[in-house]
Amino acid sequence: MILTTKIINSDNKQVVNALEKSNFAILGLDKNLEYGAIRVTNIITKQELILVGKALNASGKEGYFFICSLLDMGDYGYD
Repeated sequence: MILTTKIINSDNKQVVNALEKSNFAILGLDKNLEYGAIRVTNIITKQELILVGKALNASGKEGYFFICSLLDMGDYGYD
């Protein structure tokens, strides 16, 4: 096997770590809020969250479910 580059490097290490620690979630789309946000409930943990997603907000899918992975990026991108 020939390795020409290091796969995990300082540019992507935080993203790779976040993916490794990610959680599967089923989110109930509860209520569209102002400015493109939507209130959701994690069906597994019962935790309520606010997502900022103009496309999801505009979809008009309140009452539906959304399956995704949750990533904790910490303060990613903020020096």
